[in-house]
Amino acid sequence: MQGRFYRGILTGFNDAFVIDAATRERLIEEDPNSAELIKPWVNGHEILKWRCAWSNEYLLWVPWHFPIEKFPAVYAHLQRFKDDLSRRPEVKDGRYEWYVLGRYGAEYHHEFPNKKIVYNETSKELHAYIDTEGRVINKTGFIILCDDEEYVLGIMNSLLMDYYYRHEFPTWGDPWKGGRVQFRGDRMSAVTIAAATPEQKSPITQRVQTILANPSSPDVPRLEAEIDELVFDLYNLTKTERQLVLAARTEPCEDEIAEENHDDTQTASAT
Repeated sequence: MQGRFYRGILTGFNDAFVIDAATRERLIEEDPNSAELIKPWVNGHEILKWRCAWSNEYLLWVPWHFPIEKFPAVYAHLQRFKDDLSRRPEVKDGRYEWYVLGRYGAEYHHEFPNKKIVYNETSKELHAYIDTEGRVINKTGFIILCDDEEYVLGIMNSLLMDYYYRHEFPTWGDPWKGGRVQFRGDRMSAVTIAAATPEQKSPITQRVQTILANPSSPDVPRLEAEIDELVFDLYNLTKTERQLVLAARTEPCEDEIAEENHDDTQTASAT
């Protein structure tokens, strides 16, 4: 799959860096400059198929060697957690200051505001959608920046790809009996997205756009089935192969997502 793949952010201590809407408002009221450091934040369990169930949380974006004294409200907020933040091994080793994020993607943080595909790392089926809100993703998700996002998303979320993931990707347990598939970046980047003419892409793109406009619509199953048939055509599946993939269909499991080591607070408590 062509595109730029990046993993989400590891804060090092979520309690300090992830805030709710009320805290965001308070920090900005105390110091309007705080808004520069506050980014919309998506947890892995909020990444669903075709959509994001955003819980209105935000990330304090404080990179390494940052002049935090210029943002007094944010600094005061982080000082409440100084003891925990200071216990992080990388802080003890002098790699970075106590008040900054753990591994924050310095080399690609500028990509988050862009239109991007977002997908989860581990679950019973792939959950992927397109973000146009500039949200930052936590470490249990990945982002892809590519051309023809709607077309690529249609392929990624198709039944054929679901069949492929379950056969080819690492899993926790039997992926056909409730096990979870690991959608690691190295595996996803190796997925072949069929080359297509504009005429072939258009019907897939149009249906994906319709789904994205209203992911809760009762028309979504029909549109997904139409996308599946178009994808079968793209990959030149025989009638027998199509029947095999259709027979293996499993029910979606949006509400059961496994987030490996999802609680970043354990990083802060490490010795």
